[in-house]
Amino acid sequence: WLFGQSFPRIKVYFEELFHIYSKVERIRIIRDICNLLDFEYSSLKLGQKPSIGAFCIDFLPNRVKNLKVYLLTQKLFQKPSNEFFIQPSFNKYLKYFSDLLNEIKYFYYMTKRFNDKSELISLKYYKIYEIRQISDHRTAIQEIVEFLDKIKFDKNNLMNFIKLIKQNNLLPYPVIFSLDFCQEGKVKADVYFSFKDA
Repeated sequence: WLFGQSFPRIKVYFEELFHIYSKVERIRIIRDICNLLDFEYSSLKLGQKPSIGAFCIDFLPNRVKNLKVYLLTQKLFQKPSNEFFIQPSFNKYLKYFSDLLNEIKYFYYMTKRFNDKSELISLKYYKIYEIRQISDHRTAIQEIVEFLDKIKFDKNNLMNFIKLIKQNNLLPYPVIFSLDFCQEGKVKADVYFSFKDA
């Protein structure tokens, strides 16, 4: 539930489809989902042969729906689909994000979020850490801290969170780090953690 709202947000994820389905099958699946949700697939402008890795349906209060499509990508520097993403911070932040090369076991998602009018409302970049291939997670944490320093985000909450978890004899390690460009011109950075016994 969001603060002050009487209804929850329910998110349904279909993850890592590329391990199971061919590219053509994944495109067919997302087309079928669009038909079910009354989204206009052609309006999404995903490209001729998008490499869809995952998607998510957000069921929001008041019968509002969002669709997120996660595209596997090797390169982060792609021209945004809408002009509202051409903001002074976009290229700078994205360059810093692509410079996160301390931890080399990873892959990228570029995620497009659409409202129920099939309009692009946010563009989000994920660095997915291949945690089964990583033995020392300090490298990933260090590059996240360096990024937050570069873009002048407050890293104190992150460091306090890590400290709190360690005090409870758990070892936190980042699974995903993401950068979100919203339609209103806001930029968000998110870190997704998992834990194991210290």
